[in-house]
Amino acid sequence: MVIGSGLRTDAYTVQIGNLPASFDGLKIVFLTDLHGNEYGLSNRILLEWIMKQKPDLILIGGDLITNGRENPAEERRTEKVAEAFVRELRQMAPVIYAYGNHEGRMREEPKERFRERMTSAGAEVLDNESIRLVREVSSEDGGSRTEELRICGLDLPKRYFPKFRRTRLSADVIDSMLPAEDAGDGRQRPATILLAHHPFYFDAYADWGADLVLSGHLHGGIMRLPIIEKIWPRIGGAIGPDFIPFPPYSGGLFRKEMDGRTSTMIVSRGLGEHTIPLRIFNPPEISVITLKKG
Repeated sequence: MVIGSGLRTDAYTVQIGNLPASFDGLKIVFLTDLHGNEYGLSNRILLEWIMKQKPDLILIGGDLITNGRENPAEERRTEKVAEAFVRELRQMAPVIYAYGNHEGRMREEPKERFRERMTSAGAEVLDNESIRLVREVSSEDGGSRTEELRICGLDLPKRYFPKFRRTRLSADVIDSMLPAEDAGDGRQRPATILLAHHPFYFDAYADWGADLVLSGHLHGGIMRLPIIEKIWPRIGGAIGPDFIPFPPYSGGLFRKEMDGRTSTMIVSRGLGEHTIPLRIFNPPEISVITLKKG
């Protein structure tokens, strides 16, 4: 149930110092936490909103489904919704899919089946993996060279999604699952986008080397608190799916300076509900991100 306005689009511009010139102006639509919701028949309303943005790339930050340990039929239903949705998205732009905690909680066989379904629908699935977007550009000597943008998908184990408490995550733990890249040999470190479902660990993501982090998970904090958000931008939501009040980083854009560079995190308020099926002054969100060099 949504109380207070409906579907919305939030636009962000993110500067990345080492972004290759050929990716300057890249428009990304970022989606997360659909949880099997449907906006109109077969998500037609949502798809039309996304199409209007004319994205160059669509990134999915997990939890399009609802895990079905207690309700296998619901898991199968949301899988079908996710597959049909991704198939339509792929007609607009390349789609890259990283897992959230609901995909991560799947048993091995259903998880592999889900990956196959997303792949057959046209998505590139990143399960503690990375992919490089490569563009060929003209060089000054009349030849050509390639420029790259690295996109990584982090699938944290279940212990990093506890309820009623917080736990810690370090850059070393991330590196053990998803190795960072040290350019070395005088080469420039590749610009890196990290799809990491839980925003609470922003310090670790920044320390690991992410230039841009895209997260969700907290559903905007269920109920948005505009006055508190204005005073303390990190705290704008009342409670998250983990039942911790006033979660930090529940929605919006945040920056952190690390070793002379800036790491930016955008937290989507998500498109659906789970656990607490309510959104108050917290409309579902399509995040539209334009990358700029600088």
